[in-house]
This record gives sequence, structure tokens and C-alpha cells, in this order.
Amino acid sequence: MEEELVGVEEDVSRLVTRSGIIVRTMKDDNKVIYFTDGTITKTDHRRGIWRTTNAKGVVRERNLRMNSVTDLKQRLKTVTKVDPETSAVVEIREDGLLKITYVDRKTLFIFPDNTHLLITKTGPMEDGSAVTTTLVK
Repeated sequence: MEEELVGVEEDVSRLVTRSGIIVRTMKDDNKVIYFTDGTITKTDHRRGIWRTTNAKGVVRERNLRMNSVTDLKQRLKTVTKVDPETSAVVEIREDGLLKITYVDRKTLFIFPDNTHLLITKTGPMEDGSAVTTTLVK
């Protein structure tokens, strides 16, 4: 499970859904999907595998040909620091995902390919507050 699933890093297209999910289609027709909570899914059509790393760093591999699901025994490591000047919480995950949570309820995700996704929450501090997703880069 350790080898890289997507061998060709250059994408030929990107689709941004209404809910802010980014779907990259690679040259070899595999997909890399970035979710607004930091979850990353990569496909390998040649081997019939979908590998998902969720927001908590749990890696799950689905093998469609073998009809099996396997979870890595350990979550990916995440290092968390607080910026003393801005009080922003900075988290870097072992797979290269950078998540910065600002005190004004904005969250910036910088994915391993340098895609920037900014999530802005407006309204009351409740779960139902409005969310704006911006693809920055």
C-alpha cells in the first residue's frame, strides 16, 4: 500500500463541484479528489484501487477487483502548532496536507500539489452557518 497510486502528476482537467470538492483528472485518466475537510482520494484504474486518506489521517484502500477494503494500522502523523502572532492553528499531515485554521473561522487547505482551498464560515457559530468555498490556486 505504500507505493504512489498516481504515477503521472500532471492533470489534464479540474472540476470544482458546487460544494467545493476538487476533482483532478490526470494524464493517465486516474483521479485525485480533494474534499473540503482535507480528505484526499486517489484512484488507480489499472489496479482497480481507490485510496482515501480522511481528515483524521486514516488511510483506507479499496480494491475493486478483489472486493476488499483495508485500513492502514496507523493513522498518518499530524503535527500541530499555534502561530503566536495570529493564534492560527497550523497542522501539517505526513502526506503533505497543510491546514491552517484562523480565529475568524476561515480554514485554508494547501494540498500536496499546492492547490489552495479557502473555506469561509459566516453567520452564527452553529453548524448550519453559511459556508463559502474559494479555490485560491
